[in-house]
Amino acid sequence: MGISGGRRIAAAVWCALAATAIAGCGGGDGGRAFDRPGGSTPAPSSPAPSPSAVTRDAAPLRFLPVEATTRGACPGRTALGASPGAYATYRDAATDTCYVVTPASGMTARPAWAKASDESASGAGWVVTVGLTGRDRARFARLTGTLAAQQQPRNQLAMVRDGTLLSAPSVAQALTGGTVQISGSFTADSARELARDIRGG
Repeated sequence: MGISGGRRIAAAVWCALAATAIAGCGGGDGGRAFDRPGGSTPAPSSPAPSPSAVTRDAAPLRFLPVEATTRGACPGRTALGASPGAYATYRDAATDTCYVVTPASGMTARPAWAKASDESASGAGWVVTVGLTGRDRARFARLTGTLAAQQQPRNQLAMVRDGTLLSAPSVAQALTGGTVQISGSFTADSARELARDIRGG
């Protein structure tokens, strides 16, 4: 079960469910997101990540459904043919991809923690594991369940903070466990960077 998507550094997307779900940065390919097997309990083959708390004063994360993607510059509002506020755009310069998202269909949340860890023993490589708070789990499960039924790119979920796109992974199934693992083509540095971005610095 999971989300797979793109990372700013063409790394990964949030991964833990179906192989790749939400790990990564702005646009591009790279990873997936899955519910951590057994909720917050790590797989026996790898040590438990030592969660790092999200910065207290960090702005909340926005999880926004992707409506469309385009290469190059983002289209202007008039080109989107929608009323103001119906769509927003975020560009990933690293992959030269623009994401058109629907803010009204998304959600805002404050993850409790995020940690990068090396899961090479299980074949996943470097991953980012994120813990959601209890009140956000049900909403996130509904949102990812809706996206999982869509085709690419409408099964992608953009992660945005302070107007900056952190990742745009694809969702393979509803993420219900409250602990999400993002995987993809992360390096140690890019996984740590995404975890740090999710924590708010």
